[in-house]
Amino acid sequence: MKSAPITLNKLFSKRTWKVILSWVLTFAVVIGAICGVIAVVKSIDSDSRTVYAAWARGSLDENGNYVEGKTSIYTKKAFECAGLDITLDFDSGVTYKVYFYTDDGDLLDEGGVTQALSGHFEADSVPANATYARVVVTPNDDANITWTEIVKYSNQVHITVSK
Repeated sequence: MKSAPITLNKLFSKRTWKVILSWVLTFAVVIGAICGVIAVVKSIDSDSRTVYAAWARGSLDENGNYVEGKTSIYTKKAFECAGLDITLDFDSGVTYKVYFYTDDGDLLDEGGVTQALSGHFEADSVPANATYARVVVTPNDDANITWTEIVKYSNQVHITVSK
């Protein structure tokens, strides 16, 4: 007895596509679950967390208060600064200052503001009595930051703190 040859109609039938699609979706879900478990395990093992701050156009004055401006961006809310670590992208075109605050939200009297930095800020540079911090980022070659550039410049700065 001869078997019937496989025709294009049989190969591309609705049932065949449903089976193929279900296997592809199953594979995607399994891979997604594995990636999720890996991300959770890495997060649990880590001693630090990334700060995802809300950024806005403007700056801070010598007292740590908001100043309207178009040449810098700043973190709108202060974040806890225990174990503060700030790194810049290798090819970033920005400098930044860190403002340190007490529990009451007042700027520290001594060491309340860093110099303009263009490199790595390490946790051991945080003043002993600082509880919160805010960051001001100033681009090197941009005198008028647009709303779309806020994301561009904030993505060049990576802030982590202790859990």
